[in-house]
Amino acid sequence: MDQQTQKLLEDLYTGAVATGLAGISVGILLANRLAESGLITPADIDAIAHGVTAPFEEMPDNPFAQQALAAIQSKLDPELARIREASRRAGKGSQP
Repeated sequence: MDQQTQKLLEDLYTGAVATGLAGISVGILLANRLAESGLITPADIDAIAHGVTAPFEEMPDNPFAQQALAAIQSKLDPELARIREASRRAGKGSQP
């Protein structure tokens, strides 16, 4: 593969990763706002977490996917724990 093609592929990859991370960030921000407003339950937050991690979990033999999953979970888990607590405080914590 020539250098120009290599650079193009790297740029495409970087753009795809950045777009995906932006989407996850927006989703987490939205989940936080909904939880603080009492509009989603902790179970809803679990579903959001599954939606973010499931694509990576479906590729157990892909080292990149597993590395990405570990990195995402290291950031996602504490955020979602905080959002679950916000949901509980807003009154939805006792609902499924």
